[in-house]
Amino acid sequence: MGREPSANGASRSPLSRRAAACFFVVYLIVQVSLPVYRLWAPRPARFGWQMFSSSVYPVRVWLLRRDGSEEPLDPAAYVGNPRADLDYEKFVPPHICKLRPEVASVRFQLPAPAPLKEYPCPATAD
Repeated sequence: MGREPSANGASRSPLSRRAAACFFVVYLIVQVSLPVYRLWAPRPARFGWQMFSSSVYPVRVWLLRRDGSEEPLDPAAYVGNPRADLDYEKFVPPHICKLRPEVASVRFQLPAPAPLKEYPCPATAD
């Protein structure tokens, strides 16, 4: 009497329909309100709509070799898909040092007005 037939022949109670509708509404509210709230957080904000739209990607990179010479480097060769959630300073210079043992340090400049930074590579055992 209080059940409606569904497409597969089973019946659904009004309570289960209300529960499904409530779940959908709550889910939709979370999906919209969380990114809206994160719009006012420092960017890039995790779970914000701008999460992948602002990337801190180095503008210029140089390798300083142990013999004192410098070599410009294209960061795209080491970072295939620059993303805002990648902590460039923490992960990429150590990776370059590991791949290029002749390098004494990695010097890089992030977008303006960031200062020039240098990551010293650990000494290698010859």
